Amino acid sequence: EERIEGKGRVEGGRVSGGIGRLDTEGWCPFPSRRNRSIDLGVWKVDPRGNQRQPRVMEDQQRACVVVTGFGPFQQVRENPTQWIVQDVKEKAMHGNVLAKQGQIVTCAVLDVVAKNATECVDELVNTAIQHAKGTTYVPVLVHFGVDTTREQIHVERRAYNEADFRCPDNQGWQPKRQVIDEQVGDVHQYISTTLPVEELVQACRKKGYHVHASDDAGRFVCNWTYFQSLRRTQNIGYAIFVHVPPEHTCPIEMLQGFAWDFLNAISAYVATQTLDQLRRPTEE
Repeated sequence: EERIEGKGRVEGGRVSGGIGRLDTEGWCPFPSRRNRSIDLGVWKVDPRGNQRQPRVMEDQQRACVVVTGFGPFQQVRENPTQWIVQDVKEKAMHGNVLAKQGQIVTCAVLDVVAKNATECVDELVNTAIQHAKGTTYVPVLVHFGVDTTREQIHVERRAYNEADFRCPDNQGWQPKRQVIDEQVGDVHQYISTTLPVEELVQACRKKGYHVHASDDAGRFVCNWTYFQSLRRTQNIGYAIFVHVPPEHTCPIEMLQGFAWDFLNAISAYVATQTLDQLRRPTEE
């Protein structure tokens, strides 16, 4: 049994019990689509970068993007978001940068375990902060999750301060009507993303994708993760969550194309903001 810095341990090439951390010379491999297993790992770029970056205004923001998906759970034996993350990782590895010099700095596939989500988000945010340190980069966490009840893509505006799981997570935990963070208030409180959801949705619709804005991210691990992410990017960056339909409803290749275009739309927006215009998630 080999330990990896961070949370989790290696079991036959699989990182379990959270997310792993590798150095910048490698990554936890993502499986091919023929392999039905999944590696819960993290890939990240060298924070020093190996590409020449065009000049930008001193106070101009650039997106420092963390992308996550989820592994299998309950009736979802193969989660399409793992293939979204794999595709983003491969594009970044081949030198693709986002609009306006945005960068993908970390790709991770997370286990569907709520209590690990807080630590996972902390580690991912810290990675983005370290990458952005001393630069005009701004951390942006973009989460993808599957919703088996939906037939089209939905961009979530908010996350609620409530855990009310319809089924147990992968550790068997199933809270009912439980507050996520008592400091925020009761289960009726929510935090909204400061990214312009309608603007991002319209940009993707212009490219032919069937995308909608949503005010309900559910009350399962997706909402839990999004809530933690919004809390931890407050004052320092942005976070957003996208629910995609299952693969039998929407081809994975289309979802991968959408994800890359969506990330570019976010990166383009972030570049229109200066550092003193960084808006903060609002608790309501």
